[in-house]
Amino acid sequence: MIREGGERVEKIRLKVVLSAGVPFGVLMGLYLLWRLGTDDAVRALWLGGASGLLFGLILDRFIARQGTPLIDDGPQAMHEGERVLLVGAANHFLRAEARGGRLMLTERRLIFTSHGKNFQNQGLEVPVAEIVSCRPRRTLGIIPNGLEVVRSGGKVERFVVWNHDTWAQRIREACLAGGARPQND
Repeated sequence: MIREGGERVEKIRLKVVLSAGVPFGVLMGLYLLWRLGTDDAVRALWLGGASGLLFGLILDRFIARQGTPLIDDGPQAMHEGERVLLVGAANHFLRAEARGGRLMLTERRLIFTSHGKNFQNQGLEVPVAEIVSCRPRRTLGIIPNGLEVVRSGGKVERFVVWNHDTWAQRIREACLAGGARPQND
């Protein structure tokens, strides 16, 4: 089974474990080092590493149990002549809520569909022609999984996705193919 950019599912699962577990483990190790003191530095770092690995594995299992649409088996027809270019699990920030769901890029639109367990369940549809710029970002200034899409009216849409560089590049390509000239921020 293939997903964004043709990656195998096993690689995606390993990325989940590492990209979530390593930062968590480092932060937990530093916290334990601070709490336990330098006399127990080895113990604090081992506990931090173990907690990071455990956190990554738990997150991987959680995602697998949720059945989120992480996998795309290829282009699908949407409307007449419209194909899906990229699809994956995502969060969309709307006011104070990071709504979970699925993000889909077609030749004409960027579509976010909420999974229904959010307070704000409305979807989002941005015509590709309305996208002024798109760039990968770091969530909380640390985690490389953010995506920022600026619309022609100045409204900014923020997402959390895996492979944010791939998403930004594909959105730019879709804009260029549709005649728009997005900025490469």
